[in-house]
Amino acid sequence: MEQLDAKQREEQALRLEKEQCETKVDLANNLINKLGGEKENWVKQLNKRRGEKECVVGDSIICSGYLAYLGVFIASYRKECSTEWTTLLKKFDITCSYGLSLVSVLGDPVKISEW
Repeated sequence: MEQLDAKQREEQALRLEKEQCETKVDLANNLINKLGGEKENWVKQLNKRRGEKECVVGDSIICSGYLAYLGVFIASYRKECSTEWTTLLKKFDITCSYGLSLVSVLGDPVKISEW
């Protein structure tokens, strides 16, 4: 009788362990499926950051010009100057972003959303 009781307890423990393992496998599969699309997002963000890295010098020059010279002028003139500066930088083989704005370069999206 003692051996039978021991074997039944052992069987019950093994069944419980099996159920726990199945639950862990299901959770792991769910996690893998949900994270499957994240790789694509990471690759897109990485490519975007690499492009931004190449434009740091040119973007900084244009933003410096905005801050130093264009603050008192109307938006259309600032845009015109930015376009001319971008063209000038290209002539000197300095890479910069098109359609640049101070907010996109110097702004912090988290702080701006708090405003």
